[in-house]
Amino acid sequence: MFRCSFPLNSSVLSAFVKSTAFSKSSFSHCSSVHLPSSLFRPSAQHGDVPFSSVSLKHQQFVPAIFTSQKRPLSRDSIVEFQTSIFNTISYSTPVHYAQEVLVSVHNITGLEWGPTIVLSAFLLRLVLTLPMTVYQHYILAKFENLLTKKFPEILEELKKETATATRMFKWDNDRANYNYAKSAKTQFKKLIQEENCHPMKASLLIWIQMPLWICSSFAVRNLLLMRPEKTLETMQIYADISTERFLWLDDLLACDHSFVLPATMGLFNLAIIEMQILYRDEKLTGTKRYTTNVFRAIALLLIPIAANVPSILSLYWATSAFYGFTQNLVLWSPKFRKFCGIPFTNKTKLLPYRHMIDTFIKRYQKLESGK
Repeated sequence: MFRCSFPLNSSVLSAFVKSTAFSKSSFSHCSSVHLPSSLFRPSAQHGDVPFSSVSLKHQQFVPAIFTSQKRPLSRDSIVEFQTSIFNTISYSTPVHYAQEVLVSVHNITGLEWGPTIVLSAFLLRLVLTLPMTVYQHYILAKFENLLTKKFPEILEELKKETATATRMFKWDNDRANYNYAKSAKTQFKKLIQEENCHPMKASLLIWIQMPLWICSSFAVRNLLLMRPEKTLETMQIYADISTERFLWLDDLLACDHSFVLPATMGLFNLAIIEMQILYRDEKLTGTKRYTTNVFRAIALLLIPIAANVPSILSLYWATSAFYGFTQNLVLWSPKFRKFCGIPFTNKTKLLPYRHMIDTFIKRYQKLESGK
């Protein structure tokens, strides 16, 4: 791997970059997908071009084996489709802004790129996702209090009114049940509007957190591919990343062969899921059980993916997972919830960490006893 201990000027950078192939890089620098050389044929006007783009006048130079009809879905078409999607995301405006944040943090703080990625992951999550997470807890707490405290009182009044109307207007059971259900639905909508706690508002976090993770990941990828343009600045950034070390990582462009970062990311993601289950202390059934298992599978699936991307990218993923783990612990604190104005509910735990430990011990004992 190229190493340097002096500032690189433009000529050195140009020579350095030309020695590294970027034109066929996939998402992972560690497991790049290279098209077979047999798919390229010389052209006097266009240089090396894929066989699919060779004009008719050059087809006489192509062996007969390549002129056979291609299957509808080939490996090349899949790679081309994947590359098209990656390029569309890479050159999108949100990714551009995320990349500018990374570069700004690096330039302002003067840190190397390893600490810059860690700090940027914390700052982005702290500024963008923490307020939305607090708002999500606030909405869900108000909605839970509406269901468990206010709405049952309204239902009792509706039952009395329906019983009175049944006697007065001689309603049968079907008519009485229909009017009761219609009135309950109307009162429920009215109560949600008054409390301003529609549960759909709690889903805003998903539309911010996941796109943020994707855009930041592609922003880091752009730094490694010198995108959106190969300028002196982008070449300098690539040269810095390729020569810097961070903790046990000797090369931020190579995979983390120690498997520490992928394993750390997976453990923290799984811990977040399991802590949610322990905090609620409820048996998973139906849709909840299916959804939880899907999230567990995704957390495990990301581990081998993180093991086959540049370590600087897996460093961002592991840092983001650690932040999510820490944020959950803080949000369950009664003092923090009170400070943020999140209403207490019947399910709020005054000693949340002790409760999760006790729940874990009880479940372990049940498994040990075979119940």
